[in-house]
Amino acid sequence: MGAVRIALRRGEPMLWGVAGLGLLVAGWAAVAAAGVVPASGLPGPVAVGRAFASLLGDADFVREYLDTLATWAVSLGLAVVISIPLGLLIGYLEPLARASSLVIDIGRAMPVVTLIPAAIVLIGLGPQMKISVVTFSVFWIVLVNTIYGVRSVEPLALRVAQALKFGRVETMRRVLLPTTLPYVVTGIRIATGIAFVVTLSAELLGATTGVGTVLVSYQEAQRADAVYAGVLAVSITGMVLNIAAQLTERRVIRWRPSGQE
Repeated sequence: MGAVRIALRRGEPMLWGVAGLGLLVAGWAAVAAAGVVPASGLPGPVAVGRAFASLLGDADFVREYLDTLATWAVSLGLAVVISIPLGLLIGYLEPLARASSLVIDIGRAMPVVTLIPAAIVLIGLGPQMKISVVTFSVFWIVLVNTIYGVRSVEPLALRVAQALKFGRVETMRRVLLPTTLPYVVTGIRIATGIAFVVTLSAELLGATTGVGTVLVSYQEAQRADAVYAGVLAVSITGMVLNIAAQLTERRVIRWRPSGQE
């Protein structure tokens, strides 16, 4: 009985979540059936489910969906590769930190979506525009988290490294990186979701490829069921990416400094 109770307690959040989702779908079906909102604006869950199944077999939709995922992966990868070494340097070298503080504050506060029109003018509507905008949007997140991680290193650890005559590269590898890693992984987890959202935003506002452009075409064709089915597809994808990022963070980082979010 004890094992059963433990299993039920662990599964309780999932059960509540499923119950909440069921109530949402039931309410949606009731509103659609009552005609409170025209079917052209809010089709029922059955119609959306059929459209969703149809999209899964649509080669054009799948191709654009994979294009979106490729843009997300390349952009996130570029941001991580660039921001982590730069963050280590900025966090470790005080003169560089002072010189870059204003630029970092401006960059992290900038509404990235507003840069999409400028990126279109500068780069065009190709995949380079999407990759540039998404990379820029998440670069600052990983950079700032990396800098915070370096600054969290205990001064005593740095003094010990100096006493052992570690060079700067050795100090970064053996002292800074282990302490900074929790912050870096958390930054990547946060950037994972934001990169996906910005990718879709760029596609909806002005790209020529990607699942966002498909949603726009469905909307212009007044295919409400396909629009909602596409939204469902990207919502599930975003949820899966977020869960995968959380599981990776827990697996890689067994501990987390207090106060870190």
